Amino acid sequence: MNQKHERPQLIIEWDKDWTRVIFTESGQTRESSSLSAIEGVQGKSAIVLVSRRNILSRVLSLPDATRSDVLIALKMKLGDVFPIPANELAFDYIPTADRDENGRLCHVFAVKTTDIHEVIKLTESLDITVHSIAPAQSGLIRLSQKDGVNSGIYVERFGDFVNLDIIKEGKLTYSRATSLETLDVELERAKTQVPDSKIFSYNVGLDGTEQKLPSNLASRFLESDSLIDLEPESYRLKKEDKARSKRHRQSYLIFAAGAVIGMVVYMDFSDKNDKFAKEAKRLKSKVSIAKLATERPESTLTKLQPQAAQLKLAFEPAQKMSDVMKLSSILLPKDAWLTSLSLERGKPLQIRGTAKNSEAVSAYLKELTKQKRLRDVRLLFANSGDIDGSPVVQFSVSAFPVGNLPIVETGKQKKK
Repeated sequence: MNQKHERPQLIIEWDKDWTRVIFTESGQTRESSSLSAIEGVQGKSAIVLVSRRNILSRVLSLPDATRSDVLIALKMKLGDVFPIPANELAFDYIPTADRDENGRLCHVFAVKTTDIHEVIKLTESLDITVHSIAPAQSGLIRLSQKDGVNSGIYVERFGDFVNLDIIKEGKLTYSRATSLETLDVELERAKTQVPDSKIFSYNVGLDGTEQKLPSNLASRFLESDSLIDLEPESYRLKKEDKARSKRHRQSYLIFAAGAVIGMVVYMDFSDKNDKFAKEAKRLKSKVSIAKLATERPESTLTKLQPQAAQLKLAFEPAQKMSDVMKLSSILLPKDAWLTSLSLERGKPLQIRGTAKNSEAVSAYLKELTKQKRLRDVRLLFANSGDIDGSPVVQFSVSAFPVGNLPIVETGKQKKK
């Protein structure tokens, strides 16, 4: 979601086998094998940090473009980077200041959507309002910069596990949770990656040369100002609808309470001020006259409402063009790619692309047809060809985005 929220009451570091909760107001930390076993979390607001055991991470070169375009490009690359299909992952990225010949270097984080849904189900059962869901190690990138650590090894106890992170030249190059039994081996391997670097530890005793951290890294997550969010879009929209409904209910209750109070005050006023009845009657007559004067413009306004609704629909379409472009790219199958997208106000969307086989074209056409945002989806052509000796299918599809109405300019036409 990538936007700042009000300060959460909890920071939850979650793993399927262990959970750590930091109460942000008191600074108190509680740990248990499950979130439901920790007292005082029900009904609170929280940021959820997913354990390193559940997170996939890499440093990748991504296009230096808008965030929506980068996410589209990233989704197309995930299948080549992680051993899990992209449609089964929730993912996000944090850009760095470094670039290479392929674009900007970014920290990419991904987690199985099944794990995200497990987190959502758990927090909903405890009536916890989730502000965002982030990788537990994502905050360390910014925290190490704030602490002036260009390269270092961070080791902290987390239940029966040990979180082990390596910051090398300002980038998170290694992050995982290991057991206490294998910690020495993993630590020696980490030292070979960043020799002569400082070692920072929390609640773990090493050889005595390490620098002790005063608190766990999760308790400092808010200092990192991290905007990364692994929430699925469907959950985010559902949460926004819930918050909107809550505001509506509150507004209704306030209105109802105001109406009741007004009625009581009016009745009390009437009982104690009968002597002003005649004056009230005179004022009522004036109000009636004023009301008649206002009914005429209100009637005119009512007649103009259909035209106003049409104008609003013309100037404010039901969906942005960028959303239509994004939808067309997201639905593209794995064995196909786009060569061009064309969309103008009031005209159909034109999609051209190339696929490895006709099945991919059929699958793409089927997905577009199922979308309520599009109508009149048609396959214009699908021609077989080859690229460097490999058979391909070049295709063209047209569809009309719902709400994409033209702005018609009216005026007097010159007589011919």
